[in-house]
Amino acid sequence: FFKRLFSKQWGNYQNDDSHFIDVDSNLFEYILQYLQRGVLLVFYNGVKGHDYALYGALLEEARFFGINRLEKWLSEQKYLEAVKVAYS
Repeated sequence: FFKRLFSKQWGNYQNDDSHFIDVDSNLFEYILQYLQRGVLLVFYNGVKGHDYALYGALLEEARFFGINRLEKWLSEQKYLEAVKVAYS
């Protein structure tokens, strides 16, 4: 995605040579965090559990941007293996 974006193939440059990407800014924050750090994301709360709606929305964004590793992590629900809960 970004390779195509910056190649001027899409012609979406603004007057000041900046780029406009029409996406949900809340979800893009997570995409950007992943791209900057390469850390796979886990959205888990001890009371509510996993945020499946957020995982689903982020999966669509990962597909849109062509981020294969993140897409695989989300589509295969690998985040379920990242959290272990033990009761004593």
